Amino acid sequence: MKKRSVLQIFIVFAVIFGSLWLTSPVQASRDNLIQQSRIVLPDLSEFEIPIALQQQEISAGIEWALMFLRKLAALVLLGLLSVWLLPSFLDHSIEKFADRPWASLGVGSLIFIIFPIAILIGAGVIALIVFLFSLATLSHLAVWVALSGGAVIFTTVILFGLIITFLAKILAGLWLGRLIISLINKDWAKKDWLCFLVGVFLITLLINIPWVGWLLSFITDLFTLGTLWFAVIKKEAANA
Repeated sequence: MKKRSVLQIFIVFAVIFGSLWLTSPVQASRDNLIQQSRIVLPDLSEFEIPIALQQQEISAGIEWALMFLRKLAALVLLGLLSVWLLPSFLDHSIEKFADRPWASLGVGSLIFIIFPIAILIGAGVIALIVFLFSLATLSHLAVWVALSGGAVIFTTVILFGLIITFLAKILAGLWLGRLIISLINKDWAKKDWLCFLVGVFLITLLINIPWVGWLLSFITDLFTLGTLWFAVIKKEAANA
């Protein structure tokens, strides 16, 4: 019994001294040291936005470069074919542009305004004719007028789109290339393929400049529409 009582007293004192030791300033300082010795990782959230913006800029640059290369490849292919197959037509068009540049701009502006109005009027006339034929129970004529008229309007719109998309830049590229190459070497300016490659590269670069490229492309289209008017329509009128 005495041994058991002594053991119980020892356990009680051990618990009391142990609790005092755990709450002592020494242990508290040890805990503070342990907490201070822990590795604190930096907050990287502030770097996420700049990294995301940088990635967006890189992707935007890649998209711009791909778009530039696609347009340049298409213009180079069609332009070299035009220089090979239609050299006299291109020369005649460039001469007309050199003779009357501002008149070409004015006529091109009028064409750009009048063309969509004429298309709408043509489509309205075709729809009216089809409606009248349908009322007169002439369904076969109505279908024929609708198909033929729709084909004419569709072909005209596609041709106009090809002119302002490709031919305008081809003519502008050849003219600009001749102008630049002639300042360097007169003999080199006689090589249409060289002038065209230099000029179409610069034209494609200019029309793809952010914010202002569309305006340069639009002005080029206006000049080209007027030039084609003087080169084609006026030539046919003079021959007639």
